[in-house]
Amino acid sequence: MKLIHQGFLPGGNLHAKLDGSTPFRQPAAWRTLAGRSWAVHDGILGAPFADIQMYKRIGQNAGVETFPDAAW
Repeated sequence: MKLIHQGFLPGGNLHAKLDGSTPFRQPAAWRTLAGRSWAVHDGILGAPFADIQMYKRIGQNAGVETFPDAAW
């Protein structure tokens, strides 16, 4: 997840693919969680992003931040 975040930052490999070629790859998509999500679903990673399971322990912070200061 951290590598994906780095890829969406300006200069990153995923940021370069936000070229407006589809409605889900708009240049400003890197700034928001929703924009990144749509780009991933549009195949920007080059491979399926599937079979991912995330768990949250109730009442406990895992201390992992994969999108600092995320905007929705």
